Parts: sequence; C-alpha cells; structure tokens
Amino acid sequence: MELIRLMQHAANHTHQWTKASLKHWEAAIESATKAGLIEQRGELLWLKPEPEPEKKPTQLGLLFE
Repeated sequence: MELIRLMQHAANHTHQWTKASLKHWEAAIESATKAGLIEQRGELLWLKPEPEPEKKPTQLGLLFE
C-alpha cells in the first residue's frame, strides 16, 4: 500500500510516527476499519465524522424570553 510506504518513510525521518512493519500497519488499518474509525473508499482511507447530536426544537415564549 502506498499509504504504508509513506508512513514508513515519515517514521524514518521524524519521531512523531511509529516505526512498524508492513504487516503491523495493515493490521492496524484493518482493525480501525472494523472498529468504524475509518472507512475505505476505493484506494483512499477517510476518517469517519462523528454523528451530529440530534437538535431538539425549542419553543420561545410570547415575549421571546
């Protein structure tokens, strides 16, 4: 996967990325996909947005209190 290659490249040049093998990255991506944290659309991975809380209607008084 191109994404894993880029992550491995970043890990070699900065300490902000975890150094891991291809199998470890594939397992982490698969686990995150199954947990519903990310979704795969074609060849791209997307973070799933948090659902918006349901808005409850409010009723104002006659004098808009």
